[in-house]
Amino acid sequence: MLYGTLIRTLRRRCGLTQRQLGEYCGLTASAIGMIEQGRRLPGRRADERLRQFFARYGGCLPLRPRQPIRRAELLALLRQKDPAGLEALLLHYGPFLRYIISPILPDPRDQEECLSDISMRVWEKCGSFLEGRGTLKSWLAAVARNAALNRARTHRPAEELSPDLPAPGEAPEEKVLKQERLDALARAMSSLTPGEKALIYRTYYFMQPIAQIARELGMTQKE
Repeated sequence: MLYGTLIRTLRRRCGLTQRQLGEYCGLTASAIGMIEQGRRLPGRRADERLRQFFARYGGCLPLRPRQPIRRAELLALLRQKDPAGLEALLLHYGPFLRYIISPILPDPRDQEECLSDISMRVWEKCGSFLEGRGTLKSWLAAVARNAALNRARTHRPAEELSPDLPAPGEAPEEKVLKQERLDALARAMSSLTPGEKALIYRTYYFMQPIAQIARELGMTQKE
């Protein structure tokens, strides 16, 4: 899947459609789509043309497995807009990112599109990551979750608003009530054990199904 995700991300970064990229490489738009989805690999000639094209525009394609990369090196590559950083990101964090988004986006096609969204978001916003305020993995998890939720929302049918709904904007009393609820939630969370907090985050923040959590923790769903 790494190859296809990189093709999609680099193509989007160049502002090309699948048809336009296919014309350069001698492939149809549907063939490019299948490559991006991991359903096929290009032939040798098409692979060479893809590499030549993306090398010309500052891209790269994986040639061989990379050695483990340190976090500081990865961040430096991304901040320098070096395409090798994008490749390293997907190679070393791709499985983790897929783990985060799969409960929200069960369709594999949506997952592949979302991985491309995440790659572009990290590429554009890696400068906003502050090392002293959290780990890279937690920041990537938040980026991945938000990207998956945004993609999931675009696939939902639009809800028809009732004409009886109040005008947008919170009244002062609503703001007070909202703050009181947030304070109560913070107090409740502070009283939980680390294990209990983890279950809350996995269920309500990362939207993981109970069956998955129970399986990974070696528990039954009733425990």
